[in-house]
Amino acid sequence: MLRPSCARVAGRSPMLFLLLLVAGSATSSRADVVVSSLVGGPVGGDGGTFTVTTSGTISSASDGIVATPANGITELYALGVVEAFATGFVNDAGAFTSLASVTGTISGVNTGVHNFGSIGQFSVSTGIVRGVDAPGLVNYGSIDKVEVTGSGQIKSAVVDGVRNTSSGVIGTLQNFGLLAGLSGVATSGTIGSLTNEVGGAIAGTGYGILVSGGGIAALSNAGSITGPDGLITAGTIGTMTNAATGAITGDVRGVRVETGGALSSFVNAGTISAAAGTAIQFDFGATLDGFDNTGTVTSTEGLISAANVGRILNEGLVSGTGNRGIALISGTVFSIVNAGAILSTT
Repeated sequence: MLRPSCARVAGRSPMLFLLLLVAGSATSSRADVVVSSLVGGPVGGDGGTFTVTTSGTISSASDGIVATPANGITELYALGVVEAFATGFVNDAGAFTSLASVTGTISGVNTGVHNFGSIGQFSVSTGIVRGVDAPGLVNYGSIDKVEVTGSGQIKSAVVDGVRNTSSGVIGTLQNFGLLAGLSGVATSGTIGSLTNEVGGAIAGTGYGILVSGGGIAALSNAGSITGPDGLITAGTIGTMTNAATGAITGDVRGVRVETGGALSSFVNAGTISAAAGTAIQFDFGATLDGFDNTGTVTSTEGLISAANVGRILNEGLVSGTGNRGIALISGTVFSIVNAGAILSTT
């Protein structure tokens, strides 16, 4: 059987949503929709709040919950279970949802949540947003804030946990919980600030964080970022800080700035490492204004640069356990100051 794509399923109409409500699949009161038992889907908004109670379940052969300009949802509270063959929650183009709060489960065989419109705050506290064949959360529109706290999770079985497309704008992405998938976070659009707090985990089977284009104004890590490549950017990152409690770990590379990538300020007070490879790699054609290290950078090779780098200041440890501590292959480095230790054990 062919599965529908992660885009919204064709053939829906506002009349279908209204018929579902009139038929008693859900109850409507003063433009508010409440689902408190097992119902089919898709179920649309009616201009007010939309609540799936702890006893409520939406099980749909297409999409689960749908917000459109004509059938909007001001606030979504998912305390129960939303399971869909396509997408768990679709916020359509032109729709504005001020708050989406998930303490239950929103799951799609394809996408967990698909945003084409605007969302004020998307909050996952004790809940799970899950995609199977597509991302847990994919954003084509705008989201002011994505917040994952407590035991909250946004994840995908085979694709990205959070995917921000080239047209997507996320003001703040703050994680205390788990973001996981092929990439924990993948963006080719715009993110104002991405913060992985103490206790937060961003994990990928390919990349912890992948910036394939666009940019992140400020990236801060105080938790763990892991993957075969911990963090890779071919886009632009304004400031990047790995705090004392932060760990960026890769099997092959911890941090890589690829050709065309740009990083203004890179500060490490924590640990950046790779199991067997390079802890930090700046490719030819990449640019970096400055790298300041008071933490630990360690792998087979500590730091390799073929880029144009303004400054390298080391007051911590840069160690190559099987080769070089720091290797300048090509490009330019205007200044290197070492007040710590640069080691090679070969």
